[in-house]
Amino acid sequence: MAFYNELKTHLEAGIPAIYVETTEWMRFGSELKQCCEELGKESVFWNIVEGINGKYTDFVELLNYLKSGKVENTVIVLEFADRYFDEPDTHRMFAIMLRSLRDNKNQVIVLAPSLNLPNTLEKEFAILDFSLPDREAIEQILMQVSKDFEITENADTANEILDAVRGLGTTEIWNAFAKVAVNSKKITAEQIPQLIAEKEQIIRKSGYLEFIRTNESMHSVGGLDGLKTWLEDRKIAFGSEARAKKIDAPKGVLLLGIPGTGKSLSAKAIAKEWKMPLLRLDMGRIFGGLVGESESNIRNAIKTAESLEPCVLWIDEIEKGLSGGASSGGERDGGTSVRVFGSLLTWMQEKDKEVFVFATANDVSKLPPELLRKGRFDEIFFVDLPDKKERKDIFDIHLKNKDQNLKPTDELLDKTEGFSGAEIEAIVKEGLFLAHRENANTQNKVKISAKNLIDAQEPIVPLSTTMQELITGLRDWAKNRCRLASTATPPNIQSNPKSTQLKQEISNPFERGK
Repeated sequence: MAFYNELKTHLEAGIPAIYVETTEWMRFGSELKQCCEELGKESVFWNIVEGINGKYTDFVELLNYLKSGKVENTVIVLEFADRYFDEPDTHRMFAIMLRSLRDNKNQVIVLAPSLNLPNTLEKEFAILDFSLPDREAIEQILMQVSKDFEITENADTANEILDAVRGLGTTEIWNAFAKVAVNSKKITAEQIPQLIAEKEQIIRKSGYLEFIRTNESMHSVGGLDGLKTWLEDRKIAFGSEARAKKIDAPKGVLLLGIPGTGKSLSAKAIAKEWKMPLLRLDMGRIFGGLVGESESNIRNAIKTAESLEPCVLWIDEIEKGLSGGASSGGERDGGTSVRVFGSLLTWMQEKDKEVFVFATANDVSKLPPELLRKGRFDEIFFVDLPDKKERKDIFDIHLKNKDQNLKPTDELLDKTEGFSGAEIEAIVKEGLFLAHRENANTQNKVKISAKNLIDAQEPIVPLSTTMQELITGLRDWAKNRCRLASTATPPNIQSNPKSTQLKQEISNPFERGK
């Protein structure tokens, strides 16, 4: 209704040129028709294939026709006319044609999927934003699909169903509901995963984002009780009910910490828990070789993510994507990374769409300080190594995933002090290989023994040993700067001072100057 009122105002005011950025042709046509009927105006559509009633398929010929004065009190909608604005002579002819529109009470609306206006026409056009279908429009589509496909069971119009397709266009919503109706013969909350999967089609077309399918849940994450509680509290902050209750949608969260401690797993789990699509932003794909290409790519990636709200936008190991120049002032790449980073920061600060940014980082020393300040993320969590109880939970999860009933022994839990979740997973996998080696001739299901796990653990040197100095420095840095992802007391880690150090350990970014 907001767009309808805005369009009506512009038409009633006699604005000669209006630009509407949209792919919602049919829905726009319906609203324009109603608006013109109310104002007593005619409306016609032109495109390069059909022209106007089969005539004037040539754009220059069309401009001469509109300039001739043979049309009066009419709104002429030009589909995909933006492609002609790249031709200097043509867009100058268009500017001249606009002068004659007022005299005949005519108006032109350019309908295009993206904004493309040359400098000579920028001041001539009023630009209107035609938003995607709202909740009421989605509900109408759902009811129509239910009727067309003769679904006997009443369609579920709960917020979860409608929110699952929010961010799609009219045709895409129709197609999503229609496919579910054909496959399941009903449209209820059970079909939400199928509806979300339809959004994958849009992601594939973007090229900058990857749609991540996940079966993980928060039960797949061992420990991290502080982070889990924080995320659970924000589950209610999405959708129309939250807006009605004046609950602001959260901006996002940044997880800093030791590699292999469940940061990326948490991103997958929360998307599944919140029943939202998970989009992974690949910063490597953002940077292009042409001038201005990288900046355009990040804007397009953000626009695509926003069109799929509500969703989780996962930026894994964000420091690697920014290491090309943003953290060094852009000196290495002519300032491209700084501009890309600036666009991302501005959007994170100002965004009002329900896009939850889930960023992870292992090396905080490479993160620009402006990323860490309040306002970019709702919270910054530090993820440490698991304590004994959390290690037991992680063992239980991975053993259950392998259909094993074994419970980790105290000896194993003590021997794995300082091990990360990823290293515990590696122990279980190796233990299963050892169990199969011992039972190579059996046809029955192989069971892992406690000895298999201890033997699998013995040759593994955990990261907490090889990178002890870095981890200690990271803990000290995070102590008064981050919220702890776990309320458990992390294990003490020790290194052998006589062992040979790696280059990364010698150049410790957290080491205080002497």
